[in-house]
Amino acid sequence: MEKEWVKNQVVFFFYSLFAFLFIPFLYWNNFLPGE
Repeated sequence: MEKEWVKNQVVFFFYSLFAFLFIPFLYWNNFLPGE
């Protein structure tokens, strides 16, 4: 049980980090002026 909980925390942390970095990237790609 403990190991499973720790694994879930780590997975959640990495997903949060990915979203934090990737969502602004998508946002600027979509909203910056371009062709």
